[in-house]
Amino acid sequence: MIAAVAVAVFVVASINLLSTSTATPNAGRQFQSIFEDDNLLVYQLATPAGDATVEKTLHTLKSLGANRLRVIVEWSHIAPLTEPPGFQAANPTAYSPCAWVAYDRIDRLATAAGLSVYFDVTAPGPAWAMTAGGPAHFASHYGPDEPDFEQFMLALGKRYDGSFAPSESCPGSPLHDSTPLPRVSFWSLWNEPNQPGWLAPQYTPAGHPISPSLYRAYSAAFWDALNATGHTPRTDTLLIGELASEGCTIRTHCIFQGGPTEAPIPPIPFIQTLYCVGSNYQPLTGAAAYDVACPTGGNRAKFVADNPGLFQISGFAHHPYDFTLAPGLSTPITQFAPLADLSRLENALDAVFNTYGVDRQLPIYLTEYGYVTDPPNPDFSDVSPALQAKYLSQADYLAYLDPRVRGLSQYELQDAPPNIAYPPTAPQYWETFQTGLEFLGGKHKPAYDAYRMPIFIANPVAGPSGTVTVWGMARPAPEGTPQTVQIEFRAGTSGGYNLLADVTTSDRFIRDSVEIPRSGFVRIGWDGYFSLPTAITRR
Repeated sequence: MIAAVAVAVFVVASINLLSTSTATPNAGRQFQSIFEDDNLLVYQLATPAGDATVEKTLHTLKSLGANRLRVIVEWSHIAPLTEPPGFQAANPTAYSPCAWVAYDRIDRLATAAGLSVYFDVTAPGPAWAMTAGGPAHFASHYGPDEPDFEQFMLALGKRYDGSFAPSESCPGSPLHDSTPLPRVSFWSLWNEPNQPGWLAPQYTPAGHPISPSLYRAYSAAFWDALNATGHTPRTDTLLIGELASEGCTIRTHCIFQGGPTEAPIPPIPFIQTLYCVGSNYQPLTGAAAYDVACPTGGNRAKFVADNPGLFQISGFAHHPYDFTLAPGLSTPITQFAPLADLSRLENALDAVFNTYGVDRQLPIYLTEYGYVTDPPNPDFSDVSPALQAKYLSQADYLAYLDPRVRGLSQYELQDAPPNIAYPPTAPQYWETFQTGLEFLGGKHKPAYDAYRMPIFIANPVAGPSGTVTVWGMARPAPEGTPQTVQIEFRAGTSGGYNLLADVTTSDRFIRDSVEIPRSGFVRIGWDGYFSLPTAITRR
């Protein structure tokens, strides 16, 4: 870490700008900085080199201020390819010790690095646990069997309850440890179940949405298995949702591999069907309920009692992507819920809970987010690396403004490589994600510094008084103890910065009004780290 800079030496006495503030907006609020990069953290070989890559990545993420890691736990990566006779799927020792290596490793190493782990359990799954007869390209996630999934969840819950000590090692793995694995106390169900690439089918041949009904069943299995293994909302965080923010509004008008039954369902109608209500938020009854595997009688109290995994859950996870819009721009499609339209998701959930007489507002966790940049991906030429940095800072600001949001996740530290199974001229070549804070190979994008020290000024044009409100976050700062963040100003594009204000915060966030003497650039700093400069205009 760079030593703290005595920024006060840059103050020009004649300007008289220096002030001290103790602005600590939303003091005590829990807001988690979640990060995900399975390529660097999970899909590394069980070798010294693979372990070193994981440890290096963890060190980087810790220095950036991340405090929780989202890890995709793919069922098929752990389950055997074929179901052995008498297979006890609820017993973690029934699986090959090599199957657990990647997840044991991230659990141990992240905990040692001071980072918390968050397991999102999802498809693909083993073929023997899927519904037969599905299209080949959806076979790994076509109608997964609920009892089989619950057995797998029981194995996970037992292995990561904080007391399980592995008795067997994977041959050749350098990281065997027979001490108990650290407890995993943050769990989520499935990845983007409203997308056919993760859960199929989305619709029945008759056109009725079925993926919400499947997900409703998995939520019961998820809830029952975790509660049975000591992971309850009293001790752990249990999330459902993980929805993509968009979908297909008219399924027969969308062209997808697999046909209309695989058109992705937008998040708002997915939530309505999941909770067995219509578009008017009244409980479905009769044939309308039967068509989507809901109780046909419309008994509200019974539905709540029968579905604790929908109503007693800790929060709702969501992926508020919109790769074509700035974070603050709304989409006119009301069934979609990107970041600027997060109120649609919240209102839908509130309407559902109100219908069933449950006096509760679910906290929201934004568990996957980012912007693809050009370079390297030419298909996203409207988002340069510099613009990505600005967008991510604005996204942090918008998430912070919403009191229900408990965290925002950055997807990828480093860009994923292109899909070399296709030639560079093919559209599939760039179908992978390039949302990293680094280019492939490790070179930093501007977003690297923007993530560590985000800054956003909602109105960067100051009026006659020269007053603007600066929002920022010293992400690597420790929470719970007072920290001083500097707000600094520079008139030109070069030279030193003048100190405008010292702001004291205990939750890493600042939001303070300062007076700027003229047009120029503002940045924030903490302990030698600085945000990217933000342009300010004074009329």
